[in-house]
Amino acid sequence: TCGIHKKSKGEKFMKRRKILKKLTASILTLSMAASLAFIGEDNVFAEENNKSDSQKYVEAMGKGWNLGNSFDGFDADLDKEDQGEEAWGNPVVTRELIKEIKEKGYDSIRIPFTAYRRYSEVDGKYVINEEWLERYKEVVNWAVEEGLYVMVNIHHDSWIWLADWDGNKESEEYKMFVDLWEQLADAFKDFPEEVCFETINEPRFNEGDEELKQEKLDMINLASYEVIRNSGGKNNTRMIVMPTMDTNHEPQKSNPLYELIDGLNDENIIATIHYYSEYVYSANLGITGFDEPLY
Repeated sequence: TCGIHKKSKGEKFMKRRKILKKLTASILTLSMAASLAFIGEDNVFAEENNKSDSQKYVEAMGKGWNLGNSFDGFDADLDKEDQGEEAWGNPVVTRELIKEIKEKGYDSIRIPFTAYRRYSEVDGKYVINEEWLERYKEVVNWAVEEGLYVMVNIHHDSWIWLADWDGNKESEEYKMFVDLWEQLADAFKDFPEEVCFETINEPRFNEGDEELKQEKLDMINLASYEVIRNSGGKNNTRMIVMPTMDTNHEPQKSNPLYELIDGLNDENIIATIHYYSEYVYSANLGITGFDEPLY
């Protein structure tokens, strides 16, 4: 009986030892996993803390939608009355439309703004028609109230008249560009930081070699930058979006903008490019399938 009892106690001891080893291994595994998770979490925090303000802003903008052919549309025939938002066939923008964009899961909206035919010359200044600007502000405000990030810009003016600029700051094109941005910056200076400014859409210039054209773009980007930063309100830290030449992504087009932004030492600047892949499909120029042959 004693032998059986001793054997039973030994078996119990060995069983407990095995259980203890398993528990110890489990605790060590959990501890290591917790440590690794903590280290990983630290790395995430470190990575997040190393991001610039502009990078965080861009990520927060998430999925974006472009309100095209509305405030950027215009009647090229000067003999006809400008139809405003309806110039290119779109209906008047409604609050319901902006609300639906948010409900569809979009986080940001770009609202292109063309000043052409919507300004007057007053005492040597180019003044945006008050009714047009107030209507534009109304739609921007709807987007803000829906919780969307909003991009305000100067749009088709880039090719309608700014493309003819000779690079002289005394020329009318430069003065007009500065006047327009003074008004836009003032109009939105008290809007929340979710509203950002894009200096110009798809810049291009008709005259000069590539070096001169780039100099013109640098001057335009810097002009709007200075106007915005000195306009008061929340504009001293508002995000400013600057394009490359032709909004092209290739190094020879994008490197000059990198150098310009780097020299400003301002984290609240965002670079923008436009990339259509492939262009005919993206623009839907009569082709609706990606694999359809191009003629």
